[in-house]
Amino acid sequence: MVKLDLNRDGEVSTEELLSVLKQYDTKKPNKSVDKVIKKLAEGSSKFPSMRDYARSLIKQFDRDSDGIITFTELCDGLLKLKIVVTQQEKQGLMERLDIDRDGKITETEMHRVLLSVDNSSDKVANNAADQTIKKIAAGASKFGGSQSEYVKDLVKRFDRDSDGLLTIQELTDGLKKMGISLNQRDTEVLMNKFDLNRDGEVSADEILRVLQGGNATGPSVDHIILKLAAQGSSFPTMKDYAKSLIRKFDRDSDGIITFQELCEGLGKMNLSVTISEKQALMDRLDIDRDGRITEKEIYRVLKNADSPHSRLGGLGNIV
Repeated sequence: MVKLDLNRDGEVSTEELLSVLKQYDTKKPNKSVDKVIKKLAEGSSKFPSMRDYARSLIKQFDRDSDGIITFTELCDGLLKLKIVVTQQEKQGLMERLDIDRDGKITETEMHRVLLSVDNSSDKVANNAADQTIKKIAAGASKFGGSQSEYVKDLVKRFDRDSDGLLTIQELTDGLKKMGISLNQRDTEVLMNKFDLNRDGEVSADEILRVLQGGNATGPSVDHIILKLAAQGSSFPTMKDYAKSLIRKFDRDSDGIITFQELCEGLGKMNLSVTISEKQALMDRLDIDRDGRITEKEIYRVLKNADSPHSRLGGLGNIV
């Protein structure tokens, strides 16, 4: 019923039924949704970053101000933007944007889909980011080739508030001191490449891993984290949920989660993941790379997985 009731009015019309059945016509590949997303992404040029644009879209589409977009709000929002789409394209767009399949679109989901749009500007930004990484890596020669010592020094010089982590602004300012100037889009893509655990900040370890060719990112891990975060909808705040997860996974009650405890905990939550995904998830959650996950670490990652609000109410349970 949910799949057939495209406009969520509790009833299924002939048009809705026909629209859904057309999706299963394998003789006619549909690339129209990609075009709609690219059309939607074009509006980002007026904003300093894609994140700012995604936040603006959520506010513009969100009629009841609950921080998320429903299918009806998406349809009305597209109409406001004068983007003409068919009913089938609306449904296809909803499915593409609703990454965790909870029937709602968060700012994070909107941002990730828009950021993944493969157009010429993204290719230019990716090339600029890759060239910048090469320039940064070249600086290690002044430290006898020791990338580890070089990166520690780099972060220390860039880190204005001395918290051991770099914000996008600190990264931008630091690069300017090195004579490297990037526009906002290029900097955002570079930040995305460095921020392996997607907590919104960059550590020395993350920079080192990128310079050495390591990577712990990937859509599958993003999806697992979204699914993990979705099960916290019954908790008053994200911190409460993170605290509950630690207690649930922590067999020996020492306040932290090991890799083994993480694997067993995921099993208890009926989250089916491969061993490589488990390792990648461990890499993402273990921010300080000490082989253990603390409440603070899991909170930071889950907080970034949801919208800017502190509650997880925007994510429904996924089974």
